Amino acid sequence: MFSQSLVRPSEGVGVVFRTKPSLPDTDRPLKFLCTVIFLKIIGRKKNMARPPKAPAYLDEIAVRQWKEKSRQLSGREDLTPADWSNLELYCVNYSIYRKAVEDLATRGFSIVNSQGSESRNPALSAKADAERIMIKMASLLGFDPVSRRRNPPETEEEDELDRLA
Repeated sequence: MFSQSLVRPSEGVGVVFRTKPSLPDTDRPLKFLCTVIFLKIIGRKKNMARPPKAPAYLDEIAVRQWKEKSRQLSGREDLTPADWSNLELYCVNYSIYRKAVEDLATRGFSIVNSQGSESRNPALSAKADAERIMIKMASLLGFDPVSRRRNPPETEEEDELDRLA
């Protein structure tokens, strides 16, 4: 296993990541992680104007969700590179949720297992887990009304002190 660490003690930022360089799929997450770390360390461009492309491994459902939600996020102009990993989790779990709902509609709440007896459809657990993660990520990203009220977008209103100057 290949390890690299990136530490900048003066700013108290450090990260260790591991990957196998022989696997082609590891290049993209590694580049994304390095970009996030680089932007955090140098403090360059905290708010991103345009969202990055969806990760290559996302399926069609997750990519559609990525495009829709990234447009919402970039419209608020309060994006940081840290938001994209939360959006990725949201989109992956949205896809899992949709597939689980489809499976429940097709096969029902109980299935016949390999021993011939009826058991609970595993899609129920997958759906519940995906819902839990989606709710958490939606709150962190400001997709639900409560979190939007808690963290309203900053507006550039003229302050009385600004008028006096």
